[in-house]
Amino acid sequence: DSVSRATHIHVMSSEWRDYLVEKQQVDPNDITVIPFGTDTDYFRYRTNRNMSDIIHLGSFANPGSAAGDRKGTDTLVRLIDRLRKSNDFHFNMLLAGQNWREFLDVQQPDIRHFGYVSKSDLRKLYHSLDFYLILSRIEGGPVTLLEALAIGVPVISTNVGMVKDTIKTGVNGMIINKDADEEAFDTIKYLHSHPDLVEKLALNGRKTVEDFAWKKIAPRFQQLYSKLV
Repeated sequence: DSVSRATHIHVMSSEWRDYLVEKQQVDPNDITVIPFGTDTDYFRYRTNRNMSDIIHLGSFANPGSAAGDRKGTDTLVRLIDRLRKSNDFHFNMLLAGQNWREFLDVQQPDIRHFGYVSKSDLRKLYHSLDFYLILSRIEGGPVTLLEALAIGVPVISTNVGMVKDTIKTGVNGMIINKDADEEAFDTIKYLHSHPDLVEKLALNGRKTVEDFAWKKIAPRFQQLYSKLV
């Protein structure tokens, strides 16, 4: 396979490096971890944050089929059901990307489905969110993690991909277990009632993502390619 034929492998996170070492018996010296980067100038930090009785949640992804859903979309569907049954607050779920209709009725009043969105529209969507959700079972990044952090949207995520190298619970985001819709609900409820913590997560998230600006990440790729060539 491609792993056995490779002379050197680049991965975006320590999770994938550890997988290759433990499961594929790849020499760790043959693996380089360089994460995704993001445009921290374009995804600017927002200074206005107005929490209300309506919580605006977002998930921007392209779910796979129901049979191979690595994005945890079924967990999101169960979370939406819990949110609808709650008497504590109202919510809007903002979804971008394709294939959501395979999992849920996107015509409901508490769901706003945008399908494919341009980069400029994506930035606007982030600015309208209170929290960004990553409920995946497997991830390479995702790049949306960095975009949300850059804008100052607190991230609630499973411990996958770059999240393991980036987020520390209660400091710059919140990590939850996989397939844990109840835990996701409790985390949203807790953050909504603790605005000071939300502000802390937002500020620290922006500080964290400064290390993932393309001006810092791109030279690492140049160094890697120069070394290999």
